[in-house]
Amino acid sequence: MSHPIRHLLETLWVLSFLLILECSGEARGEQDKNQLTLLITSDLHGWLSTSNLYPRQKSKGLLHLEQAIRKARLEDPDAILLDAGDLLLGSPLALYYNTIAKNPAFTNPFFQLVKDLRYDAIVVGNHDLELNPLFERHYVPASNFTWLAANLNKTSPSPFVPYLILRRKGLKIAILGLTTPGVMMWLDPKKWAHFQVTSLSQSINKWVSLIRKQEKPDLLIGIFHVGWNVLRDDENSKLNQIPAANGLISALNKAPPFDLLISGHDHRLFPSRDGQPLTYFKSTPIIGAGYWGEALVRLRLKIHEGQIIQIRHQIFRASQDASIKQQYQEILSPAYRSFLYEKLPWKITTTDKKQLKECLSKLNAIAHLEGVDMGSLFPPPRVKRIRAFLGKQLNRAFFLEWFRYDNKSMTIYLSKRDLQLLQTPQSHSNRRRIPYNRVLYPFYRSFPLPIDYRRTSWWLNKEIFLRRFQIKISDYHFNGGGGLRGIIFWSSQTPIQISQIGMRERLFQFLKRPHRPLPPICDFLKPMPL
Repeated sequence: MSHPIRHLLETLWVLSFLLILECSGEARGEQDKNQLTLLITSDLHGWLSTSNLYPRQKSKGLLHLEQAIRKARLEDPDAILLDAGDLLLGSPLALYYNTIAKNPAFTNPFFQLVKDLRYDAIVVGNHDLELNPLFERHYVPASNFTWLAANLNKTSPSPFVPYLILRRKGLKIAILGLTTPGVMMWLDPKKWAHFQVTSLSQSINKWVSLIRKQEKPDLLIGIFHVGWNVLRDDENSKLNQIPAANGLISALNKAPPFDLLISGHDHRLFPSRDGQPLTYFKSTPIIGAGYWGEALVRLRLKIHEGQIIQIRHQIFRASQDASIKQQYQEILSPAYRSFLYEKLPWKITTTDKKQLKECLSKLNAIAHLEGVDMGSLFPPPRVKRIRAFLGKQLNRAFFLEWFRYDNKSMTIYLSKRDLQLLQTPQSHSNRRRIPYNRVLYPFYRSFPLPIDYRRTSWWLNKEIFLRRFQIKISDYHFNGGGGLRGIIFWSSQTPIQISQIGMRERLFQFLKRPHRPLPPICDFLKPMPL
């Protein structure tokens, strides 16, 4: 072959190769253009890390997901980062910064990390509203992301929006967020009464129709802080005459379709592992992202002509790298450490779960008795482990594990008939198991225990049985939690007294007083110097 011809062929080969590269680059660009990345967390509850409170369990928390989120964002700068609600309340760190520290929206390291990770939108959760007025006055204005709540409506300007429009890779994406109507029975009305809480079905129908008609998005995502097990709290919702607190599926049955559904509030991760089939509602995929930062869910959506034609689902579990735990220790302020590990003058010796639970319940009741109070009906503590506490001096961290929710006590009038019904809870919807939030620990100064309905039912209308006494209950149950609020109990009552501090803290302060005699059931608690 002559030199000129060979040179011409080499030139043609190089040109062909460059043409192939250009075409493949255009194809890859077109492919990238139609591939959308979603990053999802849920129910973080203010947890940076669980490593201090639960050292023997796998660590969870936003700090353990940080590297996965940042890496995913580097791989795709157009990724959308979402959270399904209950962001700010539930961890000891959140308790400290929300109740003791100053300017929590600017000093809380958990919230600073949330902002630093540049979330696009977060749904308002019931525990976020529980922080009001702090939530709306401080956290919302300090946020660099959008708070979504399409079913919380106000006549004046709302701090929340019903939906968010984002543009990524030439696509127009609409994200509609809703929260649970259960706020109306779990929270003090002062926390939410300035909103009109509409039903899920009504809100979804209204906003989906409006978004489809006016915005014409390529993709419509629904993100809900609402459970999808309708049996959970369904009967409680009916007792309180509110829309179903966990009625997501029934609401979706009556609504126009979404392209993708994200569910929070249930603390469920589904699918729970890579390679597991996706869950679908009708023909729409539905995703759950777990709780407390146990995992980051990444979805890669391939979209063609406004339809999701492929979903690649990947779970990034919370990293167990020791350096993250060390980083967490460096973040914690000395003031927070002093708060968390403040000690009491009592040591736990040999006991078991049952005795510890009974002792804590009785101490909690005694700590709240004052004046002419006749007794109390409080939720018992949740004791799931015992070995970690044996031989240890009591400190505040223990109480934060045993009493997870920082309820307050309220004093109201109840008769023996009311008490009899309240302390014999029933399962709901003919199920065998009685929900934990219906079980109350009765403690009375002068009544025999238990008040046996089988022996006293024949005199239910006797004057002595209808006489009312001052009894303490939790604000959660007064507001309707656990399905306990019926017309026959206290719906028409005004509380005589509302505690200014949480029940857990009151019990802690009660035990700080030295050499206080304890009930016999607590004989495993031995005094020791601070």
